This record gives sequence, C-alpha cells and structure tokens, in this order.
Amino acid sequence: MTGALLAASVFAASSADAAPSVFSVEDNVVYAISTICAPYALDLVERDGLPIGKGLVQPDGHDGLARPNPTGVRVGMAGFVHVTFVQSQDGSRSCDVQAKGADAQAVRRAALKALEGRPEQFAPMKSIYLPGRFASEDRLCASPTGPNPSAFIILSSTSPEQQGRIALLFTLHNGGARLAACDREGVPMNFRTLAPPQ
Repeated sequence: MTGALLAASVFAASSADAAPSVFSVEDNVVYAISTICAPYALDLVERDGLPIGKGLVQPDGHDGLARPNPTGVRVGMAGFVHVTFVQSQDGSRSCDVQAKGADAQAVRRAALKALEGRPEQFAPMKSIYLPGRFASEDRLCASPTGPNPSAFIILSSTSPEQQGRIALLFTLHNGGARLAACDREGVPMNFRTLAPPQ
C-alpha cells in the first residue's frame, strides 16, 4: 500500500469518532493521538501525509510548555494540545502529545480511549513503577505477537495544582529492541520520572 493510500485509510478509520475541537482538550487529545501521533509512529505515515496545516491543526514551532520545537504542531484553538515528532537515525520514531488547562485524569482517559482498536493491543508493562513526580503514570507495551512489538507508551498525568501548566504528557515510541520491562517484573527503566520499580 502506498503512503498516500495508507494515510487515507488511517484517516478514514479514525475520523469517524475523532475530530479537532475549538474548546475540548479531551477531543483534541483523542484526535492528536489517533490521527497524527499513531499514524506517524506506528503506521509510518510521513509528516506530509498527515493532516497538518489544515483547519485546526497548524504548525507553530513550540511544544506544550511553550519551548521552541521546529516539529511542533498545535491541535485545536482555545482547548489546544501540542504534538511534536522525533525520527532517530536508526529509523525509530517517537511523538509526544502535551495538554494543559484541563482535568488531568479526564485527559488521561481520553488518551487511553484513543488507543482502543489499535492492532498493537497496548497493555501495561509487567514491570510496575512509581509515578515519580506525576500523580499517575501509565506505561504500556504493544503485544509481542502483533505489529510493532517494540512500541511502548508512557502516559504521565499531573496533580490538579499543575494542570494549568501541563496536565498530560503522552509519549509513543516505536523502533529498536522490545523493552525487557514489557515482559518481566522488576526491570529498572529510567524513561521520564527516574522512579524505581515496585
């Protein structure tokens, strides 16, 4: 399947229940993950095949903390979220979705909803970690027998007093070797919080 056809099929599948919103942070998180982030990192759709520069999805050169990032894309208007992208020399791809100004746990539920139906069948890592400086943190791995078995997700939600600055950090990474923490208990993993395994 060509990149254009793949992108079209991905957008057709996701557009039925996701669209960018002027005001809803939750809707914008679902859209950013299902229609931009996952197609880029998991389906290998190139940026020029994503709906960037259309309607409420516009490049703005920043991340969710207003730091300069040339890959930054803003989704939505008043209830906007940011998406940023990384492609490593080894071909690995990552994308981050950052949201603020909303209930962190509501946004977390929206992010998990956006993953429903993905063929990777993301499930919690076998190694369990404390959330560190976050109120909660979900660490999810793709099924070892499905597409993209090395893919993993870190979904960090902040406490209410931090929600104005940042409510949610969602990172999706695909590429390289599968993490040992996906399949074994007690494996140290310093990705974001430097939190010890339980």
